[in-house]
Amino acid sequence: RYIVFNRFVNVCLSHLWVKDLQQNKEYQVTREPGIYGAAAWSPDGNQLAFTTESACDEYKPIKSCRSISAISFLLAKTEPQESRELIACGAPNYYDINWINNNSLAFIEYRASQSNVNLLTLDTGVVNKLYNDKSNAITSLDYSNRNKQLAIIVRDNMQKSSVVFYNVETQTTKQI
Repeated sequence: RYIVFNRFVNVCLSHLWVKDLQQNKEYQVTREPGIYGAAAWSPDGNQLAFTTESACDEYKPIKSCRSISAISFLLAKTEPQESRELIACGAPNYYDINWINNNSLAFIEYRASQSNVNLLTLDTGVVNKLYNDKSNAITSLDYSNRNKQLAIIVRDNMQKSSVVFYNVETQTTKQI
């Protein structure tokens, strides 16, 4: 019923917006403009999680980092909301957020040429490593609630990609 998208204020800054496809109505959900990454819906549709980049310059590369934030969609339907930071910006960067359930998020953490798939449990704030591959780079991530599996795309140093399936219930992997 809803899609979330970025609407840019300028080259670097945007707001997150949601469109109701049934009522053809749009909601600006973020109060402050930011450098927002792709947003992911919680399974119950009540929350959006996304990355927020710390800096942008359209003319030159600058050192920046990404944090993970979320907002309540239920509140944002009435007025734009301040996002709440779930994981602060720091040495690692964060990508490809996927909700596992309404209380946990899987994401890629990239730090100095090493990448991991981590799990953040929201009610405790605890981050656990789910998967890492020292010989391959983790490039993307998606979750199937029906299969209870993460599909993890990895790439070797020859740029050959493969898929690793990680079962979140059994904590087992299968690579194809």
